Amino acid sequence: MMKLKVRTTRGGATGFLKPLDLLLVVVMVMTFMLAGCGDATPGATATLPSTTATTSSGAFLPQYWPTTGWRTSTPEEQGVDSQQLLTTLNHIEQDNVNVRTLTVTRNGYILLEAANQPFTLNMPYQVYSVTKSVMGALVGIALHEGFLKDVNQKVLSFFPERTIANRDQNKEAITIEDLLTMRPGLDCGDDKLNGAMEASKDWIQFTLDLPMASAPGQKLVYCTAGVHLLSAILTKATGMPTSVYAQSRLFDPLGIASADVKWDKDPQGITIGGYGISMKPRDMTKFGLLYLAGGKWESKQVVPEDWVTASTRVHATGENQKDYGYLFWVYPTHFAAEGLGEQMIKVVKSRNMVVVMTSAIDWHKGPVILRLLEDYIIPAAKSDKPLSANPVALQSLRDKVAYLNNPLKPVQALPPIARSISGKAFSLPDNPVGWKNLTFNFAEGKAEVQINVVQQNGADQATASVAVGLDNVYRIETLEGGGFAARRAYWADEKTLVVQQIQSAPEIQETEARLEFSGDRLKLHVEEKVFGTYSYDFEGTIS
Repeated sequence: MMKLKVRTTRGGATGFLKPLDLLLVVVMVMTFMLAGCGDATPGATATLPSTTATTSSGAFLPQYWPTTGWRTSTPEEQGVDSQQLLTTLNHIEQDNVNVRTLTVTRNGYILLEAANQPFTLNMPYQVYSVTKSVMGALVGIALHEGFLKDVNQKVLSFFPERTIANRDQNKEAITIEDLLTMRPGLDCGDDKLNGAMEASKDWIQFTLDLPMASAPGQKLVYCTAGVHLLSAILTKATGMPTSVYAQSRLFDPLGIASADVKWDKDPQGITIGGYGISMKPRDMTKFGLLYLAGGKWESKQVVPEDWVTASTRVHATGENQKDYGYLFWVYPTHFAAEGLGEQMIKVVKSRNMVVVMTSAIDWHKGPVILRLLEDYIIPAAKSDKPLSANPVALQSLRDKVAYLNNPLKPVQALPPIARSISGKAFSLPDNPVGWKNLTFNFAEGKAEVQINVVQQNGADQATASVAVGLDNVYRIETLEGGGFAARRAYWADEKTLVVQQIQSAPEIQETEARLEFSGDRLKLHVEEKVFGTYSYDFEGTIS
């Protein structure tokens, strides 16, 4: 079938959507698991210790290490208010904050986990530029092991075999630290390049050839291409792919299995430095806990403690109190690894909290996740001591979890137009999504509609029948080659059917199709809902 190319930016990867799977989704139903309801390893009653263990520099050390399994706790046992967490969930649901998964820990214990249907906590998520913070950790480890001398090493010294364009005194002066702090001076801003590196045959050569926009070390410019240079440098220095080095030095000590981490490569086989990792939420939480603990894990200093400190303090000043360290964002209240769509690992040192979210939110729409953290989640940590048990609030929270875990709603009565068009095929002109005709099969009171789609791909046609839930529950289809497409629909008015889809492969995408019926005519509007990367309008008639 014809494939439609869709590019994401800001550290994202290029992906392809099958047009048949463009019937997509914008509002997601949250299914939540409270600590104690999931598969975390239960232990003895988890309470705050009378004294908190710390490293020499004062970093928090948990009572146990979740290398082989997490322990859970009630919120109150860790000084967190269940009612405030309930308020958080209500806000997410009522305001349609498109959070896919949510994990809240304090003192190393899982207090709350969330996964929106059809997603699960056990699947890996493409976390985009969260990858950059992992790269920052690897640079610190490589420095400690002697593979790199110091952060003042010149970048071009690692590429003596290459002929580099636009070579001048400023380019010669770029250091490893300049790449770590997003201040290389290269004309490499993501908004400027807009996928040009990915379109080139040799990403490293492309980046090295870029002209200089300023002297290095002066201005913070978000530059994914520069972080990819760090991966090439690390590969040269260690003699192994960055992903292999990461597994042995970082992921293995944390108990993160290689099968649970996927990391993409560039055309030359170099591990992508600026994005490309897929991880499970609990493994993301382990990375956050590692940094909360000053780089220590069990009896091993995985990341040098002074490197953690250096990485999470301000080196480059940004906007709106959002500054930059060594490939970490630094806020007044916390530091964070962040990725496209608001993938987040938030580390709140003052509260011993790690908050992990995978989301589908356009960052241009404002700091939605930052407000969620600072207005709802951080304030839930009321005390450094256990709170009095609050069984009423805890039960309300669990009741909310149970409700969100089963989003079933009564099926809407079919409008008259649904009865008149059921079973009739709508023919469509040539269109960007390749649909030739659509047939809708409705039945009064039935919880789903079957949509038959004839897809044109060159001279070939393919026919498929997809189930779409009408009861607020997605119908899930396993896609060829892995992944899934999940679909549901609702009647927005007497003549407009809104069909929503979530597709998980090759990367998660969300699309909405609005279908307006009028007599024998059909108007369609198909739109990618999160990043607005495509939008199409076309019409059809009953054949």
